Amino acid sequence: MEATTEDRITTLLDAFEVAWSGPSALAFGVVIAPDGHYEDPLLRGPLRGPERVAQHAARLRVAFPDLRFERSGPPMAGGLLLSQGVRLSGTHRAELGSIPTTDKEIDLHAVVVAGLSTSGTRLSHVRIFFDRYDAAIQLGVVPRPRSLAERALLALRGFGIPRLP
Repeated sequence: MEATTEDRITTLLDAFEVAWSGPSALAFGVVIAPDGHYEDPLLRGPLRGPERVAQHAARLRVAFPDLRFERSGPPMAGGLLLSQGVRLSGTHRAELGSIPTTDKEIDLHAVVVAGLSTSGTRLSHVRIFFDRYDAAIQLGVVPRPRSLAERALLALRGFGIPRLP
């Protein structure tokens, strides 16, 4: 019996979730096409191939050793495109780029938009969207809106002391 498109999409999304949430980044080879590309807000440009995505995931797992990647709701698919809402959560335990360890938890809502390879067995391109500003607030990199810290920062930058609504 041949798998339906819905079954194949579910299988791919299961594998993608395991690749992000599991201890081994090698699982990306099962889900991303050899010439596939990947993008997310933490990157300066797209990554090509599952090995590069696995390296990126491994770096993120060092910074967030308890990283959880959980699907939220059913996927949406049409033709060779699919999207899936996800939650990304974990505790920041190691330096991430220029951001020192904060030991703060993050909980981000994100959307994965992906294209299926023509065979429908792997993802040919993947792009994850999430709010970098919200992540920076949760990590304490920038002050929360309308906080005393934000008001002080604006005053230091020469914008005066804004009134709270």
